[in-house]
Amino acid sequence: MSLFKKNENEHTPPSMTAVESKKLKELAEKILEERKEIVNEYKERKHSKVLWFTRTLAFAAFGTTLFHNPYKPLNLFNIGFGVVICLFLNAYLKYFYRFLLTLFNPKLKKEVTKKAIHHSVNRALIYIVPYAAASLVGTFYFNWEISSVLLSTAIVTIGISAAGEISRLAGKSNFKNTVLTSIVSYSTTFLLTHYIKTLVIGPGLIETLVKILPTLLGKGGN
Repeated sequence: MSLFKKNENEHTPPSMTAVESKKLKELAEKILEERKEIVNEYKERKHSKVLWFTRTLAFAAFGTTLFHNPYKPLNLFNIGFGVVICLFLNAYLKYFYRFLLTLFNPKLKKEVTKKAIHHSVNRALIYIVPYAAASLVGTFYFNWEISSVLLSTAIVTIGISAAGEISRLAGKSNFKNTVLTSIVSYSTTFLLTHYIKTLVIGPGLIETLVKILPTLLGKGGN
């Protein structure tokens, strides 16, 4: 019987208390939550890169049609100048909307962070894509001069969409954001429509300078 008797001096591991079990469970949940955040952040970054590439490509495509000349459809100066103007417009809209919507939504900024507001603006800018596609088809296939009209419409759509994205982020509509983005978009389209006729001479001036510059440099060298 003594062979089967348990040694009284043998140390038996204490059972886990309810408090320790709760702490261990909370730690496991925290690790899982952190892992989910890392995965979501990776997905968001990947999604942001796709949005950036698509948006930039669409604005650049729009630029190829902005100063289209039906007699010189593939003129590199017209295409290049238009691309530069549209890429500048892309940056202007992105940063100005970000600045305004962050400035006038301080409570939302505290709740969801500034980064979330910026990402909402990025999503709104993607609405340039269908208008860019329509401009490419209309300009190069049907030979229509509609690029400036489509660009103005796209800018207004982006403004309304930016306000909508912020409302979705906040979980409620805010008339203030709609007014802000509308003022920016309509003033931008007004300036674009007003000065587009002046900007048209830009590609021609650049082309002329490029052609006469070697001659001027040659005379200077002599």
